[in-house]
Amino acid sequence: MEKNILVYKTTEKSNISAIFHYEHQKEMKLPLFSSKVYAGSPSEVSDHVEKRTDLNSLVIKNPASTFFVTVSGDSMINSNINHNDLLIIDASIKDVLNKIVVASIDSDITLKRLKKINDKIYLCPENDNYAPIEVKPHSNFEILGVALASLHYL
Repeated sequence: MEKNILVYKTTEKSNISAIFHYEHQKEMKLPLFSSKVYAGSPSEVSDHVEKRTDLNSLVIKNPASTFFVTVSGDSMINSNINHNDLLIIDASIKDVLNKIVVASIDSDITLKRLKKINDKIYLCPENDNYAPIEVKPHSNFEILGVALASLHYL
């Protein structure tokens, strides 16, 4: 039974299609092999399992403040974040400048890199086909969390 809760479904303008709360169900330790997989020339394969590790412990540092989002669109492709990727977001991180964040600006939710340029704050895409969004002083603006990891399917 799936326990994730859909909290927000966004408009077509957004880069986020859904937000889900993290709820740890059980630990599932998977094998982590001691040998690396080479992307160059093939090498001899080792069948030695270095240890067993739980993916939750690798990517979830603050369970109470962690949530997942599904990406919609291509504004972050130069950061290797693609349409339909699942991102792990931590809302407890306070150092957000120059990080990829999920932000709410004037009732829209987006995924962008937060930058400060000439004393102005911008939500910057990582695709030259899109323009940065200036966060104006009168904007209704909030950082919802910082992206920690992206899972995408091949």
